[in-house]
Amino acid sequence: MIKRKIYFFVLLLTMSSCPAFAENMVRVPAAGDTVVGYVGCDVDATDCTSASVKKVNISAFEIDIHPVTVGEYGQCVKTGKCESFPERLSAPPIGMVGNHDINLVGKPDYPAVVSYDMAEAYCRYVGKSLPTEKQWLAAAMGNEVKAYAWGNDDEATAAVRQRGIDDFSALSDVMSMPKDFVNGLYDMSGNGYEWIDAKPLGKYETGGTGYDIACDDPRTRICLGAVPLPLYQKIGVKVDAYATFRCVK
Repeated sequence: MIKRKIYFFVLLLTMSSCPAFAENMVRVPAAGDTVVGYVGCDVDATDCTSASVKKVNISAFEIDIHPVTVGEYGQCVKTGKCESFPERLSAPPIGMVGNHDINLVGKPDYPAVVSYDMAEAYCRYVGKSLPTEKQWLAAAMGNEVKAYAWGNDDEATAAVRQRGIDDFSALSDVMSMPKDFVNGLYDMSGNGYEWIDAKPLGKYETGGTGYDIACDDPRTRICLGAVPLPLYQKIGVKVDAYATFRCVK
């Protein structure tokens, strides 16, 4: 009887020490012809030839169905494993004009807006990692040649991604917009730029003709995913900038 009580106590202690986080992820299957961008053609995928389409082999992985939320990140802060949200951002989040309503306790379902190091620490806390550029693009684009998750019509951006939100740069609750048309994910082409575990390498391999990034700081990383830009249009920013993120495993 005593042994049973001890075992039960140890079990409870083990459970209480486990990180609390949502396991709501989507599995992206392995593929040998995953489109990860376009080389040497305009950002409009309809202008790209088959020779300009960049495809790679992708191993299967899982990715968060939505960006990490303020509430989820806050749980990590409570454990002491994650840095607290900054009281005041030194600059607006990537792709946003002004700070809007971000990282508010009263909006736990908003995407967490953090630095690269903060995002990396959170993913490590939950036993995951930030997605590579190829993983993120594979999840967002699948095997079809197109500019956006829903196709090539940029005029559909507002109707499909924002659903009544007039300001493209504003955030909203995760999963409040329709699912993207690939892999059943949310917010891959909206609700803020997302951190990617990748460094800019001069002219982007998967970029198009206009995305040269002067990378004079080794602590620069890539951000992807803000509307109304094509999914593969990316920017390089320093790690102390602020953006949203999701994790993979």
